[in-house]
Amino acid sequence: MLNRELAWHLQTISVLLELNDDDDDKITAFSNVAREMKRLSRPVPAMLEDGSIEHLEGINSEILEVIRQLVSEGQSSLLQQLRTEIAPALVEVGSIPGLGAQTARTLVQQLGVQNIAELEAAAESGRIRQIEGFGQQKEELVRAGIDLLRSRGSLTPIGISRPMADALARIIRQSEWVHDARIAGSVRRWQELNADIDIVAAIEDVDRLVSLLNQISGITVSEVRQDRLILRTSMDLAVRVWLVKPDEFAVCLLNYTGSREHVEALAARGDLHGDSEEEIYANLGLHFVPPELRQPQFPLDSFSLDKELPRLVTLEDIRGDLHLHTHWSDGVEDIDTLARRAQRLGYEYIAITDHSSSLGSSRGLPSEKLERQLDEIRARQHIYPVRVLAGIEVDIRPDGTLAMPDRVLSQLDWVVASIHNNFSLDEEAMTRRLVKAISHPMVHAIGHPSGRLLQRRPGYDVNWAKVFEAAAQHNVAMEINSSPDRLDLSDRMVREACSMGVKIVVNTDAHSGNELKNMQYGVAVARRGGAGVDDVLNTMPLSQLQRFIRKPG
Repeated sequence: MLNRELAWHLQTISVLLELNDDDDDKITAFSNVAREMKRLSRPVPAMLEDGSIEHLEGINSEILEVIRQLVSEGQSSLLQQLRTEIAPALVEVGSIPGLGAQTARTLVQQLGVQNIAELEAAAESGRIRQIEGFGQQKEELVRAGIDLLRSRGSLTPIGISRPMADALARIIRQSEWVHDARIAGSVRRWQELNADIDIVAAIEDVDRLVSLLNQISGITVSEVRQDRLILRTSMDLAVRVWLVKPDEFAVCLLNYTGSREHVEALAARGDLHGDSEEEIYANLGLHFVPPELRQPQFPLDSFSLDKELPRLVTLEDIRGDLHLHTHWSDGVEDIDTLARRAQRLGYEYIAITDHSSSLGSSRGLPSEKLERQLDEIRARQHIYPVRVLAGIEVDIRPDGTLAMPDRVLSQLDWVVASIHNNFSLDEEAMTRRLVKAISHPMVHAIGHPSGRLLQRRPGYDVNWAKVFEAAAQHNVAMEINSSPDRLDLSDRMVREACSMGVKIVVNTDAHSGNELKNMQYGVAVARRGGAGVDDVLNTMPLSQLQRFIRKPG
């Protein structure tokens, strides 16, 4: 079982414990270990074998037993027990993003609702605002949460579905009776949320494959059909393994990759035939279309063989990561460790951007502490294996000013400005807030610009045309935050930003060394937005990047 999959189970237990009004320390412990598990650089099963998992921050004997059971059996008796004990109405209402366990309990108890449909009816009739302590604003938040829940459906983030698909395809492909097996569907297209996983397999012995898959912890073969196997994961995510003949593999891979509109447009040009996808496209007079661009918004005519294609950015083009957190604020590793990890990834530079302390958080850096970090970076620069830029992720206040004095910002190499509070400002106020931050002469990039958290919080109300116009004017980059929980900017917004001449910077916002690997998700978003190498700031060599970085005054 993959680390992120295990983390999902632990976080689910934490949420259910909170709905069950359990002990606060227990709830927090499961949530904290789930967060730490995402940051681990080693697979949890290996850490169980050598005992190193016992040193994970916040772990205790109960959580350790849950992890052991998940790894060995693919399920947790505690999770099953909680799902049995907690009223279904509370679980359903508690799944609404942004609601919180206490609010969910109050709604179920006060209104007697049994599901989300009944809760929505209560909101429409104005009954929620009549509950003591609620009011119209909270009623509108409930309705917005229901809308967000419905828009995401029963979907799995790419940060879980892609590694799971990679692992399953690799296991299938390595079997001697399999000619080839590749990821298809929305996961291959790097869609941010996935309803299921598709794998295309050219195979000789289906029975042996079924036997192999049933031996994998957390995987169950639920259906065997003539053309496919249906698998269920421990998260109840469906996996379809399409069974094809070797000579049909390329055409089937293309068909099952989709999108449906893309495949239909191809079929309208002629028969799909060839020994590889490249050959199929060539037979139709087209360049090979990367899976990320097999979307309706990229018409086939733009891929004609008589046209020269711009080269999409690739992971190999990335020369550095310009948004990293260390143990100076809320990260877990020191600067030296991150620099060594960056070197192993082939990077030329990184930027250390710990949080400012504007919210009074004990984990943020006040001016004096930031200046001490700056001195350390300058003093140790000669021993770092890559160039380390001294930076900050500074909060953008509601009025658009920055939560760090210019005197300090002027000493830094790189400044990322981000919004971390007051998310509900109206469109005019939020637009003005971002534009003012962008116009600050010491800001180089805007971090996670829309503020969205996938499946948990929608982005701000903003006039993006005005924001991108300001970014282009002031030479400020817009970040694609590669955290699988964010992927912000979205691919649609990347297209708009690039069309207006705005530079994109693909960062991980890593709080641990392992999270540097999330760069692949941000690059995929850039590719889905059609971004080329020249559109992405951190494909530049250091000397060119330093010319981009504006000097105050």
